Amino acid sequence: MSTLEISNVDIALYALFRLGGDTAPVHTEDVALKWGRLGARRMQGELSIVLSACMIKPGEVKTLSILAKNELVERGGVKVLLTQEGEGIDLLSSEVLVAPRSDRPDISSGTFKVCGVAPGSMVLVKASIGEVTADAAVQVEERKEKEIRIPPGLSFEHESYHVRFGKTKRLILRAKVAGEDLEGVTINIASDTAGVLPLKLLVPLRLNTTLGCFCAEVPVSGKQLGAKGKIIAQLRGFIAEARVTVVQRDLEGAFSFEIKIVNEDFGPQRAIWDQGNSILKISARHRSIGRYLGRAEEKFPGQERHHFKTILAEIVADQVARRLIEIREDKQGKDEDLDAHAVYQTHQKLVGAFVTIAHEIKLPDAELRKTD
Repeated sequence: MSTLEISNVDIALYALFRLGGDTAPVHTEDVALKWGRLGARRMQGELSIVLSACMIKPGEVKTLSILAKNELVERGGVKVLLTQEGEGIDLLSSEVLVAPRSDRPDISSGTFKVCGVAPGSMVLVKASIGEVTADAAVQVEERKEKEIRIPPGLSFEHESYHVRFGKTKRLILRAKVAGEDLEGVTINIASDTAGVLPLKLLVPLRLNTTLGCFCAEVPVSGKQLGAKGKIIAQLRGFIAEARVTVVQRDLEGAFSFEIKIVNEDFGPQRAIWDQGNSILKISARHRSIGRYLGRAEEKFPGQERHHFKTILAEIVADQVARRLIEIREDKQGKDEDLDAHAVYQTHQKLVGAFVTIAHEIKLPDAELRKTD
């Protein structure tokens, strides 16, 4: 497995910012409400809740939609009563007022919010207009504690980093040697390129009781745009290395993810999300990719060539667009009225907003001027 030097890139947040934030419209018409992982959902009966089944995290607030045929609204009124069977969520309103939709004159709609409370619980939310009812199942995820494994010896928190040109970033170094108290012990720091400069050549270790190891901060400055190098840490016979790339933008944040080339076959797909969307896995066995990467036994030597980086930028842009649509779906809920052309149009808009950014990340101007 090979980790590319694009880890911890806050793609989703940055692309949303470029598009105008969470409140920016995504026409046509409210396409974010018309997309789902399983495609279109037709309205069932006179009254529906969309999503009819969903999973939320403890503390997460999710928006669901009410869809009602106008014939039902004319008979029973615009007020939809909401109740829940079971504990485990907070239903943040007891009623919804529906109004006619501009894109579907035969349907009225409204929204309501639920909040996850008790991990592992399953609750049935019911909506009713007169005698007509609809329901949705809401499950609250179990809490999963992220296990952090510290390998023996020296290791950096991440295998690779981006450092903004002209700025400083602190890399976290971890040390764990059985039976040794390393409090105050200094680590030697070096770089193999002038474009990535460690600001301290000696850094002291301090005990981190949460992680159960000793940690040190390694401040690194990006001196040359597009520069790539290794920060090397040494403690007696132990050595740790981290790859660093100097970039124009600092794109790290809460929605960050890591891109990894893997020697796996995903069928027709070139890439898939894994581990809760924290890793984007690129298939080295896909014929459109493998021919540029080279052999897995040689650690995919072609990954640093312009040919592959160009393809990678396109793949990342496509996958980020899909992920953005899903993020908005999770925030706003789905609509049963999916139009294939509208979804394609929205996907292309999101790809267009990010593809240039992806190319800049993987192929900075300084690198393009070099001979491949």
